[in-house]
Amino acid sequence: DASRLALDFDATAGTYHALVQSRALDLPLYERADTRAGRDVLALGTTAGTGNVTLAGGFVTLRFTCLVDIDGAAGLVSFGSSGRFSSLVSNAAQQAVSLGAPVNLGAITRIGSQPSLVSVPPTAMWWSDADGSARATVSVVPPTATDALGHAATVTYARTDAAQDLTNFPAGSTTIAWTATDSCGNARTAATTVDVSADSVAVASLAMGGVFGTSSFTRGIAVDFGKGGTAADSDLQTVTMTQDSSGGQYRAATGARFRLAGNVNWSGGCASMRDPLHTLRRAIPVATGGGAGTFGGRTYASSYAVDGGESARWLLVGNANGDANIDILDFATFVNQRGSALPIGTTAATTGPHTDFSANGLVTNADLTFLTANFFTSDEVCNGFTTGGRPIRRISVQTLRRMGMGELAGGDLNGDAWVDERDLTIALQGGSARRPAGAPDQTLPTAE
Repeated sequence: DASRLALDFDATAGTYHALVQSRALDLPLYERADTRAGRDVLALGTTAGTGNVTLAGGFVTLRFTCLVDIDGAAGLVSFGSSGRFSSLVSNAAQQAVSLGAPVNLGAITRIGSQPSLVSVPPTAMWWSDADGSARATVSVVPPTATDALGHAATVTYARTDAAQDLTNFPAGSTTIAWTATDSCGNARTAATTVDVSADSVAVASLAMGGVFGTSSFTRGIAVDFGKGGTAADSDLQTVTMTQDSSGGQYRAATGARFRLAGNVNWSGGCASMRDPLHTLRRAIPVATGGGAGTFGGRTYASSYAVDGGESARWLLVGNANGDANIDILDFATFVNQRGSALPIGTTAATTGPHTDFSANGLVTNADLTFLTANFFTSDEVCNGFTTGGRPIRRISVQTLRRMGMGELAGGDLNGDAWVDERDLTIALQGGSARRPAGAPDQTLPTAE
């Protein structure tokens, strides 16, 4: 008996490596290979006089070295014909039985390349939720993965804090390690950092009522949360004020956003808001429900709403010196700047005083109208704090100079050595200073 197996293989996908007998045979095994052409011939014969031999099970292993990644490809290795040799089995009478059409040895999988991770989320910067938890509800979408041949691979993840979700993250930096694994065990890793601030965000609805000289302008808006307006401002933002459709009110165009210190639930509290160069403070309730958005390079899923209703949110214009009152000091500041050209818009970085209340670029009696409309009013406060003193109705020129504010002495329009409401009346009538040049100041009491 004898047998011959003609082996064809795809030489572009792999090279023939070795033949290994799987078990001992008492039959000779012959091989002739042309690995460059992708052909190999195996012959199994018997010695003379030996009868028919039956072999069952594997008796030889053929090994190939893969040149490319392979996954389930058909036709890479087959038995049939190789050149002029055909696969056949014959008996001692040399009666051959051909194997006929090539027989494909089946699917072969061999991938040595790492899979690819697609759409790995970038570093995410978030504010804490508006509930005092110092945590953020985050939406992290896992990446997808494919193996080197374009088939889907499995993606798993592990967080540095060992949590098992992709939606809830504590304040601080949390790293998510992604691992893509294909069917051959090849793996690729990537990482995403979720950085959550311990602080949260408040969105304030603001407005200014009155006649302004332009359809929109900017203002630096200060906010003080939970301190009653007595402590330093906790945040300062530049906000665009735009005239509404009624033409009688100017609103924050996109809402003013402010940062709130973390680990505190500010809902139910109070915010003290103002434009330091132009207005008094308004005390406005703080609630949840400010919505989602972005601010300062971070995203927030929820925020606090600072909105006391239509009239409560109006900031009262006419405060030129940033104190708690609109009074005779603000009038004197106006007189000192009257006729000056000032920038229409101010920002969080603008220093005062800036008495162009009407936002027309020039300090005129239009600004005096704002001042007198709110004259002798004081800050609103949160949580029972005081405003820091009553409004001043009149002050002597001598006192102004002792206080280092001698430049405000020009507010004494009638030359009586006092800046008071009589001077305000003169200004409203279009009058100016009438003090005789070189006239000495009188020795008078301090401010009332």
